[in-house]
Amino acid sequence: MSEIRGYLPQDREKAAAVFLVGMIRNHPFLPQELWLERYRRLYRTQLSEDSTLLAEADDEIEGMLCLGGAGEITALAVGPSCRHKGHAGALLAAAKARFCPLKARVYAENEEGVAFLKGAGFSVEGESVDPDSGHLMLEMVWRAGGE
Repeated sequence: MSEIRGYLPQDREKAAAVFLVGMIRNHPFLPQELWLERYRRLYRTQLSEDSTLLAEADDEIEGMLCLGGAGEITALAVGPSCRHKGHAGALLAAAKARFCPLKARVYAENEEGVAFLKGAGFSVEGESVDPDSGHLMLEMVWRAGGE
């Protein structure tokens, strides 16, 4: 079982690596160059003590979640060897404890990600096109009590 904890500056390399590897693995329909650019942005500006949660097991970072303003999940990733161990669910539960509603944008082609969020009580409330890739994204929202 993972422990959910806050991000510390010394976690930057490991947390960013989990993001990059997880995103490339879960989005084979997108070019790796897109994820490399987003990795650079995450590394420079998104990882912070205020907005990043980490899943840790045996002193290793196995998952990460970044929150933007107004309860928006800007990144959720788990390392490939750590999948299906409850890390993403634990990160999501910690985010739900901080924000309601909680929002996420997920590529429609990421069927596993969409199914995971639906299973966690999120519903699709809209669609948009990602300007960087041209791919359809689903705008998903979780509200306490399913409201």
